[in-house]
Amino acid sequence: MNMKTDMPLPIAELPAFFQDLIGVDANGYAVEASAPGARKLELNRRQFFKLSSVAGGGLMLGGVGFSGSKKVFAQTAPEDTASLTAYVQIKPNGRITLFSKNPECGQGIKTGLPLIIAEELDCAWEDVDVETADVDAAKYGGNQFAGGSMSTPMNWMPMRQAGATARAMILAAAAQQLGIPVAELSTADTKVLHAASGREWGYGEFAELAGTMPVPDVNTLVLKEESEFKLLGRRWTGVDNHAIVTGGPLFGADVRLPNMVYATFTKSPRIAGTATSFNEAHIKGMPGVVDAFIIEPFGDARMFPTNGGPHFGGVAIVATSTWAAIKAKRELDVVWDNTNAEAATWDDLVARSLAAADQDGEELMINAFGPNGPSQRPASKGDAVAAFESAAKVVSGFYEYPYASHVQLEPQTATAIYENGRIEIWAPAQIPQGGESGAAVVAGVPPENSVLHMTRIGGGFGRKLANDFVYEVAAIARRMEGRPVKLQWTREDDMMYDYFRPGGFHALKGGLDENGN
Repeated sequence: MNMKTDMPLPIAELPAFFQDLIGVDANGYAVEASAPGARKLELNRRQFFKLSSVAGGGLMLGGVGFSGSKKVFAQTAPEDTASLTAYVQIKPNGRITLFSKNPECGQGIKTGLPLIIAEELDCAWEDVDVETADVDAAKYGGNQFAGGSMSTPMNWMPMRQAGATARAMILAAAAQQLGIPVAELSTADTKVLHAASGREWGYGEFAELAGTMPVPDVNTLVLKEESEFKLLGRRWTGVDNHAIVTGGPLFGADVRLPNMVYATFTKSPRIAGTATSFNEAHIKGMPGVVDAFIIEPFGDARMFPTNGGPHFGGVAIVATSTWAAIKAKRELDVVWDNTNAEAATWDDLVARSLAAADQDGEELMINAFGPNGPSQRPASKGDAVAAFESAAKVVSGFYEYPYASHVQLEPQTATAIYENGRIEIWAPAQIPQGGESGAAVVAGVPPENSVLHMTRIGGGFGRKLANDFVYEVAAIARRMEGRPVKLQWTREDDMMYDYFRPGGFHALKGGLDENGN
Protein backbone atom coordinates (compact mmCIF):
# COMPACT_ATOMS: atom_id res chain seq x y z
CA MET A 1 0.00 0.00 0.00
CA ASN A 2 1.27 3.45 -0.92
CA MET A 3 0.14 5.50 2.05
CA LYS A 4 0.21 8.77 0.11
CA THR A 5 -2.19 7.41 -2.51
CA ASP A 6 -4.52 5.53 -0.21
CA MET A 7 -4.33 7.47 3.03
CA PRO A 8 -2.48 10.82 2.98
CA LEU A 9 -0.71 11.39 6.27
CA PRO A 10 1.41 14.53 6.61
CA ILE A 11 4.62 13.66 8.42
CA ALA A 12 4.28 16.77 10.58
CA GLU A 13 1.12 15.30 12.11
CA LEU A 14 2.91 12.22 13.40
CA PRO A 15 4.49 12.15 16.88
CA ALA A 16 8.04 13.46 16.78
CA PHE A 17 9.56 10.11 17.68
CA PHE A 18 8.09 8.57 14.48
CA GLN A 19 9.38 11.22 12.12
CA ASP A 20 12.89 9.81 11.83
CA LEU A 21 11.67 6.23 11.57
CA ILE A 22 9.53 6.17 8.44
CA GLY A 23 9.81 6.87 4.75
CA VAL A 24 8.99 10.41 3.62
CA ASP A 25 8.12 11.48 0.09
CA ALA A 26 8.79 14.83 -1.57
CA ASN A 27 5.52 16.26 -0.26
CA GLY A 28 6.19 15.28 3.33
CA TYR A 29 3.84 12.30 3.44
CA ALA A 30 4.57 9.04 5.24
CA VAL A 31 5.09 6.26 2.71
CA GLU A 32 6.29 2.69 2.69
CA ALA A 33 10.02 2.24 2.32
CA SER A 34 9.73 1.24 -1.35
CA ALA A 35 7.81 4.32 -2.49
CA PRO A 36 9.52 6.23 -5.35
CA GLY A 37 11.57 9.12 -4.07
CA ALA A 38 11.12 8.18 -0.42
CA ARG A 39 13.91 8.36 2.09
CA LYS A 40 14.27 4.67 2.93
CA LEU A 41 16.57 1.92 4.11
CA GLU A 42 18.97 0.80 1.40
CA LEU A 43 19.71 -2.85 0.81
CA ASN A 44 23.47 -2.77 1.27
CA ARG A 45 26.15 -4.54 3.25
CA ARG A 46 26.40 -1.93 5.97
CA GLN A 47 22.72 -1.49 6.76
CA PHE A 48 20.94 -4.58 5.56
CA PHE A 49 23.14 -7.66 5.70
CA LYS A 50 24.59 -9.11 8.82
CA LEU A 51 26.99 -11.33 6.93
CA SER A 52 27.51 -11.58 3.20
CA SER A 53 30.02 -14.41 3.22
CA VAL A 54 29.63 -16.44 6.38
CA ALA A 55 28.95 -20.14 6.38
CA GLY A 56 29.75 -21.58 9.77
CA GLY A 57 31.73 -20.29 12.69
CA GLY A 58 29.69 -18.49 15.29
CA LEU A 59 28.56 -18.01 18.82
CA MET A 60 25.33 -18.85 20.57
CA LEU A 61 25.16 -16.90 23.82
CA GLY A 62 24.18 -18.82 26.91
CA GLY A 63 23.80 -17.68 30.47
CA VAL A 64 23.85 -14.14 31.74
CA GLY A 65 26.36 -11.34 31.56
CA PHE A 66 28.98 -9.97 29.23
CA SER A 67 32.19 -11.62 28.14
CA GLY A 68 33.33 -8.97 25.71
CA SER A 69 31.95 -6.41 23.31
CA LYS A 70 28.40 -6.03 22.11
CA LYS A 71 29.15 -8.49 19.31
CA VAL A 72 28.71 -11.26 21.86
CA PHE A 73 24.98 -10.76 21.49
CA ALA A 74 24.80 -11.00 17.70
CA GLN A 75 22.53 -13.75 16.39
CA THR A 76 25.52 -15.42 14.72
CA ALA A 77 24.89 -18.82 13.20
CA PRO A 78 25.82 -22.14 14.83
CA GLU A 79 28.67 -24.04 13.20
CA ASP A 80 26.39 -26.08 10.93
CA THR A 81 24.30 -23.13 9.79
CA ALA A 82 24.76 -20.61 6.97
CA SER A 83 23.72 -16.96 7.32
CA LEU A 84 22.57 -15.58 3.99
CA THR A 85 21.26 -12.20 5.17
CA ALA A 86 20.42 -10.54 8.47
CA TYR A 87 17.08 -12.31 8.26
CA VAL A 88 17.83 -15.82 6.95
CA GLN A 89 19.80 -18.78 8.31
CA ILE A 90 19.72 -22.25 6.72
CA LYS A 91 20.90 -25.56 8.13
CA PRO A 92 22.21 -28.48 6.03
CA ASN A 93 19.01 -30.40 6.81
CA GLY A 94 16.97 -27.64 5.18
CA ARG A 95 15.54 -26.06 8.35
CA ILE A 96 15.30 -22.32 7.90
CA THR A 97 15.40 -19.74 10.67
CA LEU A 98 13.86 -16.37 9.85
CA PHE A 99 14.37 -13.40 12.13
CA SER A 100 11.51 -11.02 12.82
CA LYS A 101 12.94 -7.59 13.50
CA ASN A 102 10.00 -5.61 14.88
CA PRO A 103 8.42 -5.87 18.34
CA GLU A 104 5.44 -8.21 18.61
CA CYS A 105 2.63 -6.79 20.75
CA GLY A 106 -0.28 -8.89 19.56
CA GLN A 107 -0.57 -7.48 16.05
CA GLY A 108 0.92 -10.64 14.51
CA ILE A 109 4.03 -9.04 13.09
CA LYS A 110 6.32 -11.81 14.34
CA THR A 111 4.46 -14.08 11.94
CA GLY A 112 3.72 -11.51 9.22
CA LEU A 113 7.21 -10.23 8.45
CA PRO A 114 8.78 -13.72 8.20
CA LEU A 115 5.92 -14.78 5.92
CA ILE A 116 6.85 -11.97 3.53
CA ILE A 117 10.48 -13.16 3.56
CA ALA A 118 9.43 -16.79 3.10
CA GLU A 119 7.26 -15.91 0.12
CA GLU A 120 10.18 -14.54 -1.88
CA LEU A 121 12.58 -17.15 -0.50
CA ASP A 122 10.17 -19.66 -2.04
CA CYS A 123 10.26 -22.03 0.91
CA ALA A 124 7.62 -24.19 2.54
CA TRP A 125 6.29 -22.58 5.73
CA GLU A 126 6.55 -25.87 7.60
CA ASP A 127 10.33 -25.73 7.07
CA VAL A 128 10.57 -22.39 8.89
CA ASP A 129 11.40 -21.52 12.49
CA VAL A 130 10.95 -17.90 13.58
CA GLU A 131 13.04 -16.05 16.14
CA THR A 132 13.01 -12.49 17.39
CA ALA A 133 15.90 -10.52 15.94
CA ASP A 134 18.53 -8.61 17.85
CA VAL A 135 18.01 -4.93 18.48
CA ASP A 136 20.60 -3.61 16.06
CA ALA A 137 20.38 -0.33 14.15
CA ALA A 138 23.42 -1.20 12.01
CA LYS A 139 21.65 -4.27 10.61
CA TYR A 140 18.04 -3.17 10.64
CA GLY A 141 18.13 0.60 10.39
CA GLY A 142 16.23 2.90 12.73
CA ASN A 143 12.77 1.44 12.28
CA GLN A 144 12.74 -1.44 14.74
CA PHE A 145 9.59 -0.27 16.45
CA ALA A 146 5.90 -1.07 16.73
CA GLY A 147 3.52 1.85 16.44
CA GLY A 148 1.16 3.61 14.12
CA SER A 149 0.36 0.37 12.25
CA MET A 150 3.53 1.00 10.24
CA SER A 151 5.42 -2.30 10.54
CA THR A 152 3.96 -3.98 7.46
CA PRO A 153 3.90 -1.02 5.02
CA MET A 154 7.40 0.05 6.04
CA ASN A 155 8.86 -3.43 5.70
CA TRP A 156 6.88 -4.86 2.80
CA MET A 157 9.55 -4.27 0.18
CA PRO A 158 12.67 -4.75 2.38
CA MET A 159 11.36 -8.14 3.58
CA ARG A 160 10.58 -9.22 0.02
CA GLN A 161 14.06 -8.17 -1.03
CA ALA A 162 15.58 -10.10 1.88
CA GLY A 163 13.84 -13.29 0.80
CA ALA A 164 14.65 -12.79 -2.86
CA THR A 165 18.29 -12.11 -2.03
CA ALA A 166 18.63 -15.36 -0.08
CA ARG A 167 16.91 -17.27 -2.89
CA ALA A 168 19.29 -15.77 -5.48
CA MET A 169 22.30 -16.78 -3.38
CA ILE A 170 20.98 -20.33 -3.09
CA LEU A 171 20.47 -20.55 -6.84
CA ALA A 172 23.96 -19.20 -7.49
CA ALA A 173 25.43 -21.79 -5.12
CA ALA A 174 23.40 -24.59 -6.68
CA ALA A 175 24.52 -23.62 -10.18
CA GLN A 176 28.16 -23.62 -9.12
CA GLN A 177 27.94 -26.83 -7.09
CA LEU A 178 25.97 -28.77 -9.72
CA GLY A 179 27.65 -27.33 -12.79
CA ILE A 180 24.28 -26.33 -14.23
CA PRO A 181 23.55 -22.86 -15.64
CA VAL A 182 21.51 -20.84 -13.18
CA ALA A 183 18.99 -20.05 -15.92
CA GLU A 184 18.03 -23.74 -15.99
CA LEU A 185 17.25 -23.84 -12.27
CA SER A 186 14.11 -22.79 -10.41
CA THR A 187 12.80 -23.09 -6.85
CA ALA A 188 9.68 -24.24 -5.03
CA ASP A 189 8.87 -25.35 -1.48
CA THR A 190 12.46 -25.20 -0.16
CA LYS A 191 13.80 -27.08 -3.17
CA VAL A 192 15.99 -26.26 -6.17
CA LEU A 193 14.50 -27.77 -9.33
CA HIS A 194 16.06 -28.73 -12.69
CA ALA A 195 13.16 -29.19 -15.07
CA ALA A 196 15.27 -30.62 -17.91
CA SER A 197 16.38 -33.64 -15.87
CA GLY A 198 13.50 -33.79 -13.39
CA ARG A 199 15.94 -33.65 -10.49
CA GLU A 200 15.45 -31.66 -7.27
CA TRP A 201 17.56 -30.84 -4.24
CA GLY A 202 16.79 -29.34 -0.84
CA TYR A 203 18.04 -25.85 0.00
CA GLY A 204 20.15 -27.31 2.79
CA GLU A 205 22.42 -29.07 0.30
CA PHE A 206 23.66 -25.69 -0.91
CA ALA A 207 23.52 -23.73 2.35
CA GLU A 208 27.23 -23.72 3.12
CA LEU A 209 28.27 -22.59 -0.35
CA ALA A 210 25.37 -20.10 -0.55
CA GLY A 211 26.75 -18.33 2.49
CA THR A 212 29.90 -17.50 0.52
CA MET A 213 28.12 -16.17 -2.57
CA PRO A 214 28.33 -12.46 -3.42
CA VAL A 215 25.30 -10.47 -2.34
CA PRO A 216 23.33 -9.63 -5.49
CA ASP A 217 22.54 -6.04 -6.35
CA VAL A 218 19.02 -5.18 -5.24
CA ASN A 219 18.20 -3.92 -8.73
CA THR A 220 18.84 -7.39 -10.18
CA LEU A 221 16.38 -9.19 -7.91
CA VAL A 222 13.34 -10.76 -9.52
CA LEU A 223 10.30 -10.48 -7.25
CA LYS A 224 7.13 -12.50 -7.60
CA GLU A 225 3.94 -11.19 -9.12
CA GLU A 226 1.02 -11.20 -6.68
CA SER A 227 -0.59 -13.97 -8.72
CA GLU A 228 2.42 -16.17 -7.87
CA PHE A 229 2.08 -15.82 -4.10
CA LYS A 230 1.71 -19.13 -2.28
CA LEU A 231 1.92 -17.99 1.35
CA LEU A 232 0.68 -14.41 1.45
CA GLY A 233 -3.06 -13.92 1.48
CA ARG A 234 -3.75 -17.14 3.36
CA ARG A 235 -4.62 -17.68 7.01
CA TRP A 236 -1.74 -18.92 9.17
CA THR A 237 -1.42 -19.78 12.84
CA GLY A 238 0.69 -17.31 14.81
CA VAL A 239 4.17 -18.64 15.46
CA ASP A 240 3.81 -17.99 19.20
CA ASN A 241 0.29 -19.36 19.62
CA HIS A 242 1.30 -22.69 21.14
CA ALA A 243 3.64 -21.05 23.63
CA ILE A 244 0.96 -18.53 24.58
CA VAL A 245 -1.72 -21.11 25.38
CA THR A 246 0.72 -23.42 27.18
CA GLY A 247 2.32 -20.71 29.29
CA GLY A 248 5.63 -20.62 27.46
CA PRO A 249 8.12 -17.89 28.43
CA LEU A 250 7.53 -15.14 25.89
CA PHE A 251 6.64 -11.93 27.67
CA GLY A 252 8.63 -9.43 29.68
CA ALA A 253 7.10 -10.74 32.89
CA ASP A 254 8.32 -14.27 32.04
CA VAL A 255 12.04 -13.46 32.18
CA ARG A 256 13.84 -15.41 34.90
CA LEU A 257 17.59 -15.26 35.50
CA PRO A 258 19.79 -16.93 38.13
CA ASN A 259 20.15 -15.02 41.41
CA MET A 260 17.51 -12.50 40.31
CA VAL A 261 15.91 -9.99 42.66
CA TYR A 262 12.66 -8.10 42.18
CA ALA A 263 11.96 -4.39 42.40
CA THR A 264 9.11 -1.93 42.68
CA PHE A 265 9.42 1.78 42.04
CA THR A 266 7.27 4.47 43.64
CA LYS A 267 7.08 7.92 42.09
CA SER A 268 5.57 11.24 43.09
CA PRO A 269 1.83 11.62 42.53
CA ARG A 270 2.73 14.88 40.78
CA ILE A 271 4.72 15.12 37.56
CA ALA A 272 8.34 16.10 38.26
CA GLY A 273 8.03 15.71 42.03
CA THR A 274 11.11 14.27 43.75
CA ALA A 275 11.64 12.11 46.82
CA THR A 276 13.63 13.67 49.65
CA SER A 277 13.31 10.90 52.27
CA PHE A 278 11.31 7.82 53.23
CA ASN A 279 10.91 5.43 56.16
CA GLU A 280 14.09 3.64 55.15
CA ALA A 281 14.81 1.68 58.32
CA HIS A 282 11.30 0.24 58.45
CA ILE A 283 11.27 -0.77 54.79
CA LYS A 284 14.72 -2.37 54.93
CA GLY A 285 13.65 -4.37 57.96
CA MET A 286 10.67 -5.96 56.26
CA PRO A 287 10.80 -9.67 55.26
CA GLY A 288 12.52 -10.33 51.96
CA VAL A 289 13.71 -6.76 51.38
CA VAL A 290 17.27 -6.67 50.03
CA ASP A 291 17.67 -2.91 49.65
CA ALA A 292 15.71 0.32 49.32
CA PHE A 293 16.97 3.64 48.01
CA ILE A 294 16.05 6.90 46.31
CA ILE A 295 16.57 7.21 42.56
CA GLU A 296 17.12 10.76 41.39
CA PRO A 297 15.14 11.96 38.35
CA PHE A 298 16.84 11.98 34.99
CA GLY A 299 16.09 14.62 32.36
CA ASP A 300 12.91 16.65 32.04
CA ALA A 301 10.08 14.55 33.45
CA ARG A 302 7.59 16.43 31.27
CA MET A 303 9.15 15.04 28.09
CA PHE A 304 8.04 11.80 26.46
CA PRO A 305 10.66 9.09 27.25
CA THR A 306 11.41 7.37 23.95
CA ASN A 307 15.00 7.79 22.78
CA GLY A 308 17.20 8.60 25.74
CA GLY A 309 15.14 9.87 28.62
CA PRO A 310 13.71 11.05 30.86
CA HIS A 311 12.47 9.18 33.90
CA PHE A 312 10.92 10.25 37.17
CA GLY A 313 12.71 10.12 40.48
CA GLY A 314 11.33 7.97 43.27
CA VAL A 315 11.96 5.17 45.74
CA ALA A 316 13.09 1.71 44.62
CA ILE A 317 12.53 -1.35 46.79
CA VAL A 318 14.49 -4.49 45.91
CA ALA A 319 13.43 -7.82 47.40
CA THR A 320 13.73 -11.57 47.01
CA SER A 321 10.27 -11.83 45.44
CA THR A 322 7.76 -9.62 43.70
CA TRP A 323 5.33 -10.07 46.57
CA ALA A 324 7.88 -9.02 49.18
CA ALA A 325 8.66 -5.89 47.16
CA ILE A 326 4.96 -5.04 46.73
CA LYS A 327 4.20 -5.58 50.44
CA ALA A 328 7.01 -3.22 51.37
CA LYS A 329 5.83 -0.69 48.77
CA ARG A 330 2.44 -0.57 50.48
CA GLU A 331 4.09 0.59 53.69
CA LEU A 332 6.24 3.30 52.10
CA ASP A 333 6.02 6.74 53.67
CA VAL A 334 7.74 9.16 51.30
CA VAL A 335 8.39 12.86 51.77
CA TRP A 336 7.99 14.50 48.35
CA ASP A 337 9.43 17.80 47.18
CA ASN A 338 6.90 19.21 44.74
CA THR A 339 8.50 22.63 44.40
CA ASN A 340 9.05 22.16 40.68
CA ALA A 341 6.21 19.70 40.13
CA GLU A 342 3.16 20.23 37.99
CA ALA A 343 0.49 21.84 40.17
CA ALA A 344 -2.53 21.95 37.86
CA THR A 345 -5.53 19.82 38.78
CA TRP A 346 -8.39 18.65 36.60
CA ASP A 347 -10.53 21.45 38.01
CA ASP A 348 -7.84 23.93 36.94
CA LEU A 349 -7.94 22.57 33.40
CA VAL A 350 -11.74 22.82 33.32
CA ALA A 351 -11.56 26.44 34.47
CA ARG A 352 -8.95 27.29 31.84
CA SER A 353 -11.06 25.72 29.12
CA LEU A 354 -14.22 27.53 30.19
CA ALA A 355 -12.30 30.81 30.11
CA ALA A 356 -10.91 29.98 26.68
CA ALA A 357 -14.40 29.21 25.40
CA ASP A 358 -15.42 32.82 26.09
CA GLN A 359 -12.70 34.19 23.82
CA ASP A 360 -13.07 34.55 20.07
CA GLY A 361 -10.85 32.33 17.94
CA GLU A 362 -8.27 34.92 16.95
CA GLU A 363 -7.89 36.15 20.52
CA LEU A 364 -7.53 32.59 21.75
CA MET A 365 -4.78 31.81 19.23
CA ILE A 366 -2.84 34.94 20.13
CA ASN A 367 -3.13 34.25 23.85
CA ALA A 368 -2.02 30.67 23.35
CA PHE A 369 0.79 31.10 20.83
CA GLY A 370 1.55 34.82 20.53
CA PRO A 371 1.16 36.98 17.42
CA ASN A 372 3.70 34.87 15.51
CA GLY A 373 2.07 31.54 16.27
CA PRO A 374 0.93 28.82 13.85
CA SER A 375 -0.05 29.88 10.35
CA GLN A 376 -3.36 28.02 10.65
CA ARG A 377 -6.02 30.47 11.84
CA PRO A 378 -9.55 29.91 13.15
CA ALA A 379 -12.23 29.65 10.49
CA SER A 380 -14.57 32.64 10.37
CA LYS A 381 -17.62 33.38 8.24
CA GLY A 382 -20.10 36.14 8.81
CA ASP A 383 -20.69 38.13 12.00
CA ALA A 384 -21.14 35.53 14.70
CA VAL A 385 -21.31 38.08 17.53
CA ALA A 386 -24.17 39.97 15.91
CA ALA A 387 -25.96 36.74 15.05
CA PHE A 388 -25.94 35.61 18.67
CA GLU A 389 -27.10 39.02 19.89
CA SER A 390 -30.10 38.91 17.61
CA ALA A 391 -30.92 35.23 18.18
CA ALA A 392 -34.29 34.40 19.67
CA LYS A 393 -32.74 31.46 21.49
CA VAL A 394 -29.17 30.44 22.24
CA VAL A 395 -28.30 26.83 23.03
CA SER A 396 -24.87 26.00 24.44
CA GLY A 397 -23.08 23.03 25.91
CA PHE A 398 -19.72 22.27 27.47
CA TYR A 399 -18.41 18.73 27.19
CA GLU A 400 -15.37 17.19 28.78
CA TYR A 401 -13.68 13.80 28.57
CA PRO A 402 -10.94 12.66 30.95
CA TYR A 403 -7.44 11.38 30.56
CA ALA A 404 -7.53 7.61 30.12
CA SER A 405 -4.95 4.92 30.79
CA HIS A 406 -4.10 2.38 28.11
CA VAL A 407 -4.59 -0.46 30.64
CA GLN A 408 -2.76 -3.07 28.56
CA LEU A 409 -2.93 -6.58 29.99
CA GLU A 410 0.75 -6.65 31.00
CA PRO A 411 1.74 -3.80 33.36
CA GLN A 412 5.17 -2.34 32.68
CA THR A 413 8.04 -4.68 33.51
CA ALA A 414 11.68 -5.10 32.52
CA THR A 415 14.73 -7.03 33.68
CA ALA A 416 18.32 -5.78 33.69
CA ILE A 417 21.80 -6.66 34.86
CA TYR A 418 24.64 -4.19 35.18
CA GLU A 419 28.21 -5.40 35.54
CA ASN A 420 31.69 -4.46 34.37
CA GLY A 421 30.51 -1.19 32.88
CA ARG A 422 27.84 -2.82 30.71
CA ILE A 423 24.09 -3.18 30.93
CA GLU A 424 21.84 -5.85 29.44
CA ILE A 425 18.05 -5.51 29.43
CA TRP A 426 15.04 -7.68 28.57
CA ALA A 427 11.96 -5.56 27.95
CA PRO A 428 8.59 -5.48 26.14
CA ALA A 429 9.42 -2.15 24.49
CA GLN A 430 7.71 -0.74 21.41
CA ILE A 431 10.80 1.36 20.61
CA PRO A 432 13.58 -1.00 21.71
CA GLN A 433 16.40 0.94 20.06
CA GLY A 434 15.42 4.02 22.06
CA GLY A 435 15.26 1.90 25.21
CA GLU A 436 18.73 0.56 24.53
CA SER A 437 20.31 3.95 23.86
CA GLY A 438 18.51 5.64 26.75
CA ALA A 439 19.49 2.89 29.18
CA ALA A 440 23.12 3.52 28.26
CA VAL A 441 22.76 7.16 29.27
CA VAL A 442 20.97 6.33 32.52
CA ALA A 443 23.48 3.61 33.45
CA GLY A 444 26.44 5.75 32.43
CA VAL A 445 27.88 3.33 29.88
CA PRO A 446 28.94 3.78 26.23
CA PRO A 447 26.17 3.02 23.71
CA GLU A 448 28.00 -0.09 22.51
CA ASN A 449 27.88 -1.47 26.06
CA SER A 450 24.08 -1.39 26.26
CA VAL A 451 22.03 -4.30 24.89
CA LEU A 452 18.26 -4.69 24.93
CA HIS A 453 16.52 -7.95 24.08
CA MET A 454 12.96 -7.69 22.78
CA THR A 455 10.39 -9.82 24.53
CA ARG A 456 6.83 -10.27 23.35
CA ILE A 457 4.70 -7.34 24.49
CA GLY A 458 1.59 -8.13 26.50
CA GLY A 459 -0.39 -5.32 24.94
CA GLY A 460 1.05 -1.96 23.99
CA PHE A 461 -1.54 0.31 22.36
CA GLY A 462 1.15 2.99 22.22
CA ARG A 463 1.84 2.99 25.97
CA LYS A 464 5.09 1.11 25.59
CA LEU A 465 6.40 3.59 23.07
CA ALA A 466 7.42 5.27 26.32
CA ASN A 467 10.59 3.70 27.70
CA ASP A 468 10.29 5.08 31.23
CA PHE A 469 10.16 1.61 32.78
CA VAL A 470 13.27 0.61 30.82
CA TYR A 471 15.20 3.58 32.15
CA GLU A 472 13.96 2.89 35.68
CA VAL A 473 15.21 -0.70 35.67
CA ALA A 474 18.54 0.52 34.26
CA ALA A 475 18.89 2.97 37.14
CA ILE A 476 18.00 0.31 39.71
CA ALA A 477 20.31 -2.31 38.16
CA ARG A 478 23.14 0.22 38.27
CA ARG A 479 22.77 0.27 42.06
CA MET A 480 22.53 -3.55 42.27
CA GLU A 481 25.69 -4.23 40.27
CA GLY A 482 26.27 -7.84 39.29
CA ARG A 483 22.77 -9.06 40.14
CA PRO A 484 19.80 -9.30 37.74
CA VAL A 485 16.84 -7.13 38.73
CA LYS A 486 13.25 -7.44 37.51
CA LEU A 487 11.21 -4.26 37.86
CA GLN A 488 7.48 -4.92 38.13
CA TRP A 489 4.91 -2.15 38.07
CA THR A 490 1.63 -2.80 39.87
CA ARG A 491 -1.67 -2.18 38.12
CA GLU A 492 -2.05 0.91 40.31
CA ASP A 493 1.30 2.20 39.03
CA ASP A 494 0.18 1.52 35.48
CA MET A 495 -3.04 3.49 35.93
CA MET A 496 -1.36 6.41 37.68
CA TYR A 497 1.84 6.84 35.68
CA ASP A 498 0.57 6.24 32.19
CA TYR A 499 1.23 8.55 29.28
CA PHE A 500 -2.49 8.97 28.94
CA ARG A 501 -4.86 9.33 26.09
CA PRO A 502 -5.37 13.10 26.23
CA GLY A 503 -8.38 14.54 27.94
CA GLY A 504 -10.25 17.35 26.26
CA PHE A 505 -13.00 19.93 26.31
CA HIS A 506 -15.55 21.06 23.74
CA ALA A 507 -17.60 24.23 24.07
CA LEU A 508 -20.44 24.44 21.56
CA LYS A 509 -22.97 27.24 21.06
CA GLY A 510 -25.70 27.81 18.50
CA GLY A 511 -28.38 30.41 17.93
CA LEU A 512 -31.96 30.10 16.60
CA ASP A 513 -34.15 32.79 15.11
CA GLU A 514 -37.90 33.09 15.76
CA ASN A 515 -38.61 30.47 13.11
CA GLY A 516 -36.26 27.94 14.65
CA ASN A 517 -33.57 28.40 12.01
